[in-house]
Amino acid sequence: MNIQPDQPELLRLLQRQGEIQRAMRRPGGIRVTVERELHAIREELKNFPLAVKSMHAPGASPMPQSSPNPAASSPTSACLIK
Repeated sequence: MNIQPDQPELLRLLQRQGEIQRAMRRPGGIRVTVERELHAIREELKNFPLAVKSMHAPGASPMPQSSPNPAASSPTSACLIK
């Protein structure tokens, strides 16, 4: 998919967005700091409008899932979103 020159950054943003969204669906939710990161990622993805639009197009292939991020589970905040 030839979308924009900064594809590694786009891929990183989309993978992290997926990780956070999956974590939100699990029991216990996510930390507020992680939710803020999700909002920041969504803002950054606005710099890739063609890529994001093509991801939501009918028949678009899903992004590969990456391994869990151990840093995301660090005890940086005691507040959880459920």
